[in-house]
This record gives sequence, C-alpha cells and structure tokens, in this order.
Amino acid sequence: MSTSNPTQLAKRYFEEASHAVEACKGTPRVLGLIASTDKPSMAYANATKQRFLDVGMEYTLEQVGRLDLEARILEANEDSRIHGVFIYFPVFGNQQDDYLRNLISFTKDIEAGSQYWVRKLYANDRLAVDGDPTRKAVLPCTPLAIVKLLVELSVYGDPSIKPGPSAKPLAGQTVTIFNRSEVIGRPLAVMMSNDGAEVLSFDETGRSNSWPQDLRNALFRDKRRLYAQTLSSQVSHQTPFTQSKRQRLKRAVLVLTFPVFPTLLTLRPTRRHSLYPELAP
Repeated sequence: MSTSNPTQLAKRYFEEASHAVEACKGTPRVLGLIASTDKPSMAYANATKQRFLDVGMEYTLEQVGRLDLEARILEANEDSRIHGVFIYFPVFGNQQDDYLRNLISFTKDIEAGSQYWVRKLYANDRLAVDGDPTRKAVLPCTPLAIVKLLVELSVYGDPSIKPGPSAKPLAGQTVTIFNRSEVIGRPLAVMMSNDGAEVLSFDETGRSNSWPQDLRNALFRDKRRLYAQTLSSQVSHQTPFTQSKRQRLKRAVLVLTFPVFPTLLTLRPTRRHSLYPELAP
C-alpha cells in the first residue's frame, strides 16, 4: 500500500483554494454561527475561521443564542453581502438541528447539509445546476476529504476511470465504514456506493427498531457485538460482526472511519489513529 503525507496533501488543496479565491470577481464572504460557549467549541470555531482567512476569504464568526439562530439564518439568506453560511453543530442535538440545516438557502449552504444537496448526493447528481457541467454539486467536506486521501493513496479504484455519474471506479470492491452519522458515515457510504462499491456500514446496534422482537432479543444478548448492514434504503440483512468479517470483509476493506467501539480499539491500541486499522489480531 502506498503512503502519503497528509500535510503536503492539505497544502496542495490549500494552494488550489487560494488560487480559486484570487480568480473570483470579488472576495467571498462567509458567516459562521456558533451557539456554544464552551472553550473547545470556540477553539474549533476560531481554527476554522483562520483557515478561511488564510485562503483569502472574509469570515465573520458570530456567537448567537440557540433560540436566536433561526432568525439570524433567515437574515443571512437575504443578505447579498454574505455568500456562505457555516453553522457549528450540534446546537440542540435533536431534529431541530435538521430544521436549521434546511433553513439555510442552498446557494449559501457550504456544508451541503440541506435537503437540496443531500437529494443530489443520493441521486448521484453531480451538477449544482442542471445542464452546467462547470458547476459541481457541493459535497460534505469530511467524507470528501476521506475520498481524496484514498485517491492520493492510489487505493480508490481504477485511477484511469474519470470521475462522473456513470463512472464506477470502485466496482467489485467491498468497503467497510465504521460510523453511520448523517454528517460523515452515511454521506461517505453513499459517495462510495455511487462509485460502484458494495458498502457495509457498521454501528454498535444498527436499526434495531425495524427488526422483529425475537431477532432483537437474540442479537442483543451480548451488546458488545457489532452487526453489519448492507447499505440500502431498507435493512436487507444483518450478520454478526465475526461472521461478516470472516466471509466478506477480508476481501477488500478500504476504509474504516471513526472506530469508536472500545472493544474493537483494544485489539490494536497502537493503531487506533491509523487510516487503515486492522479488524483483528
């Protein structure tokens, strides 16, 4: 497996972004909205602000109350001086956050969390505007960064296949993803599925509410076990982690993201931050 220096890769994309900003007719202006007051959240917000400033954009970070966030988003949507809105989630930690994501105008949603961009991702529609191939659809940044890393490592399928809605660089590959969150795991699974991969998405319990009661009782006698689910609109089948690993995952595990399960991490404590941790000794 090839290796790559992520710092150098980030520098390359940073330089490309800087050149793109310089080529703009005006300076892009981004509004960051944070409803938290704790120090780690503010440190992260200030760090992201600095990255926007470093590439030549204007970035305003505003601290607002949770109940004032809705009104501020609506104001930003109507403000022609603001080109992008960045919200630091979680805010409420429930479905109200989904409401706030969809409140942002899709033309200013730089995180691609609103239904306009989510719908395009799930439909494998790669154009921001129909009929204009020069304007690409916006994708969630962290899943896209994972794909970029895999491309850099020359393990993201056939490099000779050019990107496009009909291209399948991961055809015949089985991809395993630990994490099924709406902002990282699921978008990454959809992106790889769009590129032809068979995706196995893991979490600690799966969508247990959709399973028959007798099946749930059998599966959760040992709650430390992990279960795999084939990515689809419906839960098509579930298999125990050990069986899935033996029969399928050994063939082509490409990426494991955010392995948060303590019982799994203890298998390789010195590799827990590796992009490609092993599944078992």
